[in-house]
Amino acid sequence: MTELVHHTLTKKEREAKKAERLAKAEAERLEKVKNLPDNVHGVDLIEIDYTRVTDKVLKEKRHEFTKARKEFLASLAKDQIDVLKVAGLTEKQIELIAKGDCPNGWNVHHKNPLGGCGKNELDNFILIKNDPYHIDFHKFSDIQIKNMREGETRKIKMPMPKGSVFIAPEQEKQNQLVQSAIFNKLVSKSR
Repeated sequence: MTELVHHTLTKKEREAKKAERLAKAEAERLEKVKNLPDNVHGVDLIEIDYTRVTDKVLKEKRHEFTKARKEFLASLAKDQIDVLKVAGLTEKQIELIAKGDCPNGWNVHHKNPLGGCGKNELDNFILIKNDPYHIDFHKFSDIQIKNMREGETRKIKMPMPKGSVFIAPEQEKQNQLVQSAIFNKLVSKSR
């Protein structure tokens, strides 16, 4: 009868196996990045230099975001009610937004992410429905920034939606009609 001998890996062998697993994972990540589409939910991609900030800086920015998000949401309810309605928000949800709160199923998204030197500025925010839009935007960017070290910079392609309320592609035509009506109303008032 042959006895089974259990071989304990040396530190060098463990490190070699770990390096092999990491290299394989990075090759798989790069293959996924190579095969990414040209847009996400109709939003074109913009190539940016993404520099990974430190965890400490990211934590500070997230803390600052709480106040900035409330200000952003309140401004939407004041200045963009028609666009909010086109996006599918109800009167009750708009009242919640006016108080600086995000309705259930919606999120305030950073167009240029905080983790990559984005700022808590109103023009960097967009109100977006979580499922599928916000989730998909993050899936798209997360695969590109996976395993970045603090201070590391990569060129990545980010979906950069325009405006401050994300309008799903199927709702965009309706939004264009609303914007045209708003413009016509403003022009007629100035006469």
